[in-house]
Amino acid sequence: MNISIGPKLPLNVDKKNGFLMIDNYVDEIKQNLKILFLTAPGERVFLPDFGVGLRNYLFENRTTRLNSSIEERIRNQIDTYLPFVAINNITIFESPDMENILYVRFDYFIPSINIKDQLTLSFIE
Repeated sequence: MNISIGPKLPLNVDKKNGFLMIDNYVDEIKQNLKILFLTAPGERVFLPDFGVGLRNYLFENRTTRLNSSIEERIRNQIDTYLPFVAINNITIFESPDMENILYVRFDYFIPSINIKDQLTLSFIE
């Protein structure tokens, strides 16, 4: 028997379960992190502080202060909404060979299930 943890986003129809489902914790946690990082503050109903809003930073001038601000926002959001995630490292960088591409690499650990993983998101400015 295959146990489903949650729906895979974006929603897609599946004849077996109705929708495609996530069946492992690694994929579910990674999806939850993506949602947290991409949701803009104020976008989620009844949780106005939820979300990092990484897209909001796309057209800002790249400075160490801005990177520190993004990292602080990520850490605060993880502590509040996904406290079971231990942050190992957050790296914010631009593409060395192509201008106007922002990368955020998030290295994390889930102590309760002993899983270490990484999530990298890229944004074209």
